[in-house]
Amino acid sequence: LPTLQNIEGQLRGLSIISGTLEAPRFGGTISLSDAAVDVPALGLSLQDIDATISSDDEQTVAVQGSVSSGTGSLRFLSEITSPLTAARRFEMSLSGQDFTLVNNEELQLTITPDLHIKGSADALDISGDVTLPRVAVQITSLPESAYDVSADTVVIGNTDSAQEVHNAAQADRGLLDSMALTAQLRIALGEEAHFQGFGLDNGYRVQARSC
Repeated sequence: LPTLQNIEGQLRGLSIISGTLEAPRFGGTISLSDAAVDVPALGLSLQDIDATISSDDEQTVAVQGSVSSGTGSLRFLSEITSPLTAARRFEMSLSGQDFTLVNNEELQLTITPDLHIKGSADALDISGDVTLPRVAVQITSLPESAYDVSADTVVIGNTDSAQEVHNAAQADRGLLDSMALTAQLRIALGEEAHFQGFGLDNGYRVQARSC
């Protein structure tokens, strides 16, 4: 995880206990307000962070909030049902305008999303639009993980002391490894899309749709 700096804000909580001794019910609200944090590795200064987690019972949890970055902002609203059981599921909407997601020497990226996300313990569905008003890429070198081999490559005679062959297709993807993922997205580049690196210096205008 990236290092966080200059963390500030106010965190408040309220617990609600109802029901009977034989069948108690728990609820409450946790709110974060006037918060801010810097993420130096990404060149970000997140401001005006407000978030609320609330529940009237143990079956439904609502999460909503907003955050500003650069000249833009994001808003999110989510509802989680049966969060403590294997049948848990959630729905989330994410919207915003010109939100700065990365702002360092190699990449400047802003996003304008309008997304709807639904999920459960074993499936995830994403739909909506994502516009990238500004994408400025300047690459001078590639990380070691950028060099890969195809998924069907078979290494013969490799010893335990030999350098491991990186294969992203066979890497452990954690929770997503066994999760069914579906998406219906439209992704569009804005007028400020630019790539510079390895002898290339180009601008782009692209729209892509996944189904």
